[in-house]
Amino acid sequence: SLGLCTFLDSFIPRLIIASNNENTHNCLESIHNDLKALRGGISERLLKPEIDKRRDKRDERKPPNDFRKISILPTREDIFYEPFLRKNLRSGSYENLDHYLDVQFRLLREDCIAQLRNGIYEFIEAKTVLGHREVRRLQDAKLYKNVFVVSKESSLDGPLYELLLDSHQVSHIRWEKSKRLLYGSLLCLSPDDFSTLYFAVIENADREKIKQEGKIKVSMRRGKGQSEIPLNSPMTMVESSAYFEAYRHVLKSLQTMTEEDTPFKRYIVHGNKDLRTPKYFERSESIEFDLGPIIN
Repeated sequence: SLGLCTFLDSFIPRLIIASNNENTHNCLESIHNDLKALRGGISERLLKPEIDKRRDKRDERKPPNDFRKISILPTREDIFYEPFLRKNLRSGSYENLDHYLDVQFRLLREDCIAQLRNGIYEFIEAKTVLGHREVRRLQDAKLYKNVFVVSKESSLDGPLYELLLDSHQVSHIRWEKSKRLLYGSLLCLSPDDFSTLYFAVIENADREKIKQEGKIKVSMRRGKGQSEIPLNSPMTMVESSAYFEAYRHVLKSLQTMTEEDTPFKRYIVHGNKDLRTPKYFERSESIEFDLGPIIN
């Protein structure tokens, strides 16, 4: 039964993408949601004993690189290769602060990148299944066709690129209420169905300008040895459903944390369970707390 559910779970999304009828599309989505819930229940019953047995087994693998030097923006390797991840410890202690920070950084970064990767994979799979037919939508990301890089300008933080969106698609979106293309959103552009990848972050997304002119400004990071993104060439663009700006600053902070500025490391890193009295309680002078605002 689990094998059948797994097969259907991978097959039904293809039918959803290929469907042009709204009622059929909604029916297939409902079936897919019910199927995922059924598959989850079966998996939990079958795998729970084995998962419980392995849960506390320590992962002795060493990271392949220094997490402090990893790019916050994704790279091609993040999309097409399996990431190095270790589980958050549920018991015991970490080897040291860097061990703890490495685990948290990679897990959080994966949470940020996974939706974009899923969207790109979904597009590639749909193109493979549909052949020359047009891919119209994605489940895990937002899809934009016929996007053009129309200009490049300099700024204090590096070059900015202006993107021109397809006017037909722009006219069908209610930008006043839409969560699409917000400042800080993560994008991936490609001129060749995601064989070549250009990652970008939105730096200016004025809603009126998008609505009237279909233009946004982005910063972009080229991969090592990668050529400049071509101007005035049609691109396919995928927008991640995970809001990159909310992740970016936390990831950067994790990369810069040190022994001196990490709070509670005695407990969260070394796993000590004996709680010490806060230092402000150890002072000899009398301390009074005004709890009036809470009562009133």
